[in-house]
Amino acid sequence: MSLTTGMSFIDAYFESVSAVTTTGLSVAPTDIGPMFLFARSWDQWVGGIGIILVVLSVLIRQGTTASRMYKATYGDMKIKPTVIATTSTLGKVYVIITLVSIVLLLMSGMSLSDSICHTLCCVSTGGFSTRAESIGAYRGSLIPAAISISCLLRAVSFVFYPYLFKKPEKFFKNLELRAFLVFTIIGANLFAFTLAKENME
Repeated sequence: MSLTTGMSFIDAYFESVSAVTTTGLSVAPTDIGPMFLFARSWDQWVGGIGIILVVLSVLIRQGTTASRMYKATYGDMKIKPTVIATTSTLGKVYVIITLVSIVLLLMSGMSLSDSICHTLCCVSTGGFSTRAESIGAYRGSLIPAAISISCLLRAVSFVFYPYLFKKPEKFFKNLELRAFLVFTIIGANLFAFTLAKENME
């Protein structure tokens, strides 16, 4: 980042760490350029999938170490006979959610480059944007709604998705998922009520 943008090494390092950890804080100038914006979004997408998942899918072979690493991150629930096969499936789920989110943003009227960059940040539940005003730069409610849906799709644990088509009753009866949806609905309504009250004042 430092070599291609002219940013100081400290600022570039901060930006990189913020991306990989999906923190979303930025010190980059507003006119940084599209290549930087994509690279930063890509870093955040890779960070969002989880270092453990990448390691299990690419670097670690099946065995005790892989099982322990998987359990530390995802618990005892496995959707395939082996840990490596399970992590491969979870990676595919992440990619599918990414593609769905790109389509949603394109249908909402966002440009292709902005759709890709925002999707990479949405599905990683990060916070980067291609605009200085973030989502406030876009008019209407379609784009914020599409971004909210993308974030919700990613906020649900990957482990549940394979059950959506094979065993939908297991997907919808899960206590963790139902609690998450309830709190999301309550929080969204409280937030909307607060904004409406401030606008009235």
